Amino acid sequence: MPSKAKQLERDVAKLPSIPKELVAQFLTGPMTGEAINAAGLAFKQALIEASLNAELSHHLGYLPGAEKPEAVSNHRNGGTSKTVLTGAGGIAGHVRFGARTATAPVLIGLVFLVLGVCFGASGYALLRTVPDAVLGSLLMFSGIELALSSKPRDYHDAELFLVLLMAAIGVALNPAAAFVVGLPIAYGLRQGRLKV
Repeated sequence: MPSKAKQLERDVAKLPSIPKELVAQFLTGPMTGEAINAAGLAFKQALIEASLNAELSHHLGYLPGAEKPEAVSNHRNGGTSKTVLTGAGGIAGHVRFGARTATAPVLIGLVFLVLGVCFGASGYALLRTVPDAVLGSLLMFSGIELALSSKPRDYHDAELFLVLLMAAIGVALNPAAAFVVGLPIAYGLRQGRLKV
């Protein structure tokens, strides 16, 4: 069985050679280790995006900018960036306050588990000592983080009205009421039955 170093050498030897012109585009003079890592990450991101676009073209059966074949039911919806929203506001809060790995939610979960199992009602009483204002501010920052991830600057006219209306109803009443009011309005706006 070959050693890991020998296997790595073989794997590297199989890689395509990178043209010097391409390397020159990344080279800005003498580079620090951080600059080399940043250039490597930029290249990796571009390579991954190109690979994903090629996979999408293969799956759809036509290239970007080409006419969609009649037999294809799926289609491209543009080239704008997408944000994955998990609905996990707590995760946004963790990230906002510095957590960058999965360790933070696991540790918080373990703390709550220990408080609940070992301390019972007194554990709950201990958690109640945290002022509501502190919890409210944490929720506010989480909400801001999630709101910014939805790119509010991209909303215009009717869409902006709907977003602000639902936010106001969600704050004044509750999110369920905002959903009940906002869904038919969104449908009416999309169908052209409502004008704002």
